Amino acid sequence: MKILFISENYFPNVSGVPVVVKYLAEGLSQRGNDVVIATKMFKDEPLEDNVNGVKVYRFPIYLDGFHRYCGNRDEFINFVKFYKADVLIVECSQCITTDLLLPHLKDIPGKKIFHSHGFSGLELKPFQVKGDLLHTIGNTWNWLTSKWYFGHILKNAMKYFDASMCLSKVDSSREYLKEHIKNSHILDNAADNMFFVEGVEVGALLKYTKLENVHYMMCCANYTVVKNQKDMILQYYKSQASHNTSLVCIGSFPTDYYKECCMLVAQLEEGYGHRDVHLLHGVNRKDIPSIMKGASLYLVTSHYEQYSISIIEAMSQGLPFISMDTGNACVLPGGITIKHVDDMSVQIDRLMSRPEERLKYASAGIEYARRNCRINAVIDKIETIIRSIL
Repeated sequence: MKILFISENYFPNVSGVPVVVKYLAEGLSQRGNDVVIATKMFKDEPLEDNVNGVKVYRFPIYLDGFHRYCGNRDEFINFVKFYKADVLIVECSQCITTDLLLPHLKDIPGKKIFHSHGFSGLELKPFQVKGDLLHTIGNTWNWLTSKWYFGHILKNAMKYFDASMCLSKVDSSREYLKEHIKNSHILDNAADNMFFVEGVEVGALLKYTKLENVHYMMCCANYTVVKNQKDMILQYYKSQASHNTSLVCIGSFPTDYYKECCMLVAQLEEGYGHRDVHLLHGVNRKDIPSIMKGASLYLVTSHYEQYSISIIEAMSQGLPFISMDTGNACVLPGGITIKHVDDMSVQIDRLMSRPEERLKYASAGIEYARRNCRINAVIDKIETIIRSIL
């Protein structure tokens, strides 16, 4: 079967969506399908490539300063039209690779699947005050353009799709897709296979730091305003459990926000007294399962998520979570969600004093992650979805 994925970004241009598309494409390829990726050009990467058995075609298309689609647009559109895939899988809304194709879907042969990763444009609110006047005006302008996009441009294209996929039943695109495409499915994101290896041993954290306490709670996310580690650190200091439980935060590299977190820790040390806080970066990804397996709680204070793969990773290691009610956290069985960040310190103390409840969440999380979020399970499901439209 010829399967063509349309994705704005792809390996080695790595972010959330390309990671998902990569394991879907490679998984389907390994099962005997002819899988191709059409994406936009990235740095000096070749225009034609082969990545782990998947053919990749990169096109010089881009947005200019006025957010107009430029470059070899016709070349990209014609490639998709004349490739004659059995199944076309279009990734994401409001991106150049999708939007260039929407007016031409009726001329593209084969079955078509729209794969949403959330509709952030539907979540915008007008007239919100942002950091400065330019961003305040920009937010309202983005809201206006999104209203037109989802109310007309995407809506008119939906009739050409044979099926749709979104991330969870609380995905911001879920109701929209169900309204416009009858054959609508939920396809969980998958955690890397290394999170499902049997017999993961605890102790990798010792490579990077030495804790003062036996127990620790943790977070694994880049140091950014959106991930909001500063509120997490404050809530940790406010908890009684912080007197005998360490806090470990792991990010890819030290950002300006990381420096702000370090400054906050120094201030809180003066105000609350000493606590054992470790703000790490440069941790080998392969050591994350071991570090998670040794922790007692996983904390998430993000302002915004669509689908937190890090919570899935934590659940795979039997690590209960406390998360802000963002993204799919509220439908995951491996922990609890909170509406207000000030509730986190209360829930930290409650769960740390109730090991039997933590064990209940650990068991439920492991079962869910293994059943729904292994790469093979997700490939099985996308194959079922594809068969449903052939």
